[in-house]
Amino acid sequence: MFAALQLVSSGVADQTIAKASARLASGDPAMGELVAGVQDAERQRDAARLQLAHETSLPDEQRGAVKEAALLESVNRWTGTRAALLDRLAKDYPAYASLSRPQPVALAELQEKLQPREAMVVFAIGRSKAFAVVVTAKGLVARSLDTDEDRLGLAVRELRQAFTLRAGRVGEFDLTAAHALYQTLFQPIEDDLTGIDRLAVVSGGALSSLPVSLLVTRKPGEAGDYRRAEWLAKRFATAEVPSIRAFVSLRGRAGQGSAGQPFFGIGNPDFTGAPEPAVEAGQCRQDGPIPAAFLRALTPLPETADEVRTVARTLGASDQAILTGAAATEAALRAAPLSEARVLYFATHGLLPGELSCQAEPALALSPPAQPAKSKDEDGLLEASEIAGLKLNADMVVLSACNTAQGAKGFGGEALSGLAESFFYAGARSLVASHWEVPSAATAQLMVGLFQRLKASPTMPSAEALRQSQMALAERAETAHPFFWAAFTVIGDGGALAPHPEADDRGDDHVSARHG
Repeated sequence: MFAALQLVSSGVADQTIAKASARLASGDPAMGELVAGVQDAERQRDAARLQLAHETSLPDEQRGAVKEAALLESVNRWTGTRAALLDRLAKDYPAYASLSRPQPVALAELQEKLQPREAMVVFAIGRSKAFAVVVTAKGLVARSLDTDEDRLGLAVRELRQAFTLRAGRVGEFDLTAAHALYQTLFQPIEDDLTGIDRLAVVSGGALSSLPVSLLVTRKPGEAGDYRRAEWLAKRFATAEVPSIRAFVSLRGRAGQGSAGQPFFGIGNPDFTGAPEPAVEAGQCRQDGPIPAAFLRALTPLPETADEVRTVARTLGASDQAILTGAAATEAALRAAPLSEARVLYFATHGLLPGELSCQAEPALALSPPAQPAKSKDEDGLLEASEIAGLKLNADMVVLSACNTAQGAKGFGGEALSGLAESFFYAGARSLVASHWEVPSAATAQLMVGLFQRLKASPTMPSAEALRQSQMALAERAETAHPFFWAAFTVIGDGGALAPHPEADDRGDDHVSARHG
């Protein structure tokens, strides 16, 4: 049953993480280059397939035979490149197949990775039936749940309505509905979680768009009495993980060594909020840079400059480790020593495919260059395929941006797709990402609290540090609504970050959370 569960839930990101772990573990640069080439060919092939599918779905009068032929040629070319590289891998490194296409994780292998007070909870939600599987270091149990895909999707959508701003105000969060969903998902396994205080949650589907930390474990009192609500986060520290295999692979990276610098941050890119210009013929060229006007039209994020500086001071980083304003360009980011940063922090817009004209991949938006970009490497749109090509050694990547976890295919989505997958491939050991846009002041308070706890207690699990910081906000009247504290979640194994020397204490006296 445990093996079958993994075969059902395995996804593209699961395979990508396994392959990346195999490459990182090999210690053979030549093999690493071949594996990286295979994965780059797969990404290029799949991107061309998606664009070709889009082109062929257009009305006849909007289709172009030349463009479709070029895309088909690109699909065939990258397919051939991938096949050739796989042949070389099979010939030169026959052991690679066993690493990159592993069998389902054995129960004992997972249990060896779990710590004494830790459990993995796997939710398997089908069209007509659902189950929760709990694995601890000592055993496994499966319980039937009274829900299905449609009912769970409706419950998640209704709870998420409270996080959509209307006239600048958040809606009322339905504590009763949050308790009902807790009863559906967790009450059947409550007894199985006795003695547990950390959860690695494998969700999928609609549930991946809602942090389980904001479920309510006991019947609530008055509507809107958020400070007295018994949030699941009061009992458990939680981390999201796309699969059982991914958990084992990511935890296997722990202790691989840490980068030498505490922090590198990017915030407040040069956006104006001007209306996005109309798309002219030829502007969205295949593999060409995005026009700067499209990026400049994004909503400005002025408070994120202080957010990045505040977190940098908390970790003892200097101003040289920060890019803001017009300096926060893609070219400057690529020129920075990213592999030396233990924490990589992006306080900018995260964009899902299609949110911006000429944008086909998930991406992070940076400042457009002053002069027209000559290539995608410097246009300011850091796409998922480009992120995967970065060389990182980060204990944690923070994506403090709107839309980075929106919907079933964003962060926390079914396959840990898009940006999260790319950061793991590039070498990140964990991510912290938001499920909805959060005010910068609350984000700064949350992140300062997170990193202060990690600095004070280097062995504290990252999921526990986030939980404590979240609960500190939940206890205050002005930030008790889950809109302010529950958006962020750890994506990864949720364990302690890699050990590293104590950070420079300079700057601690200057730490202050912003208000307003």
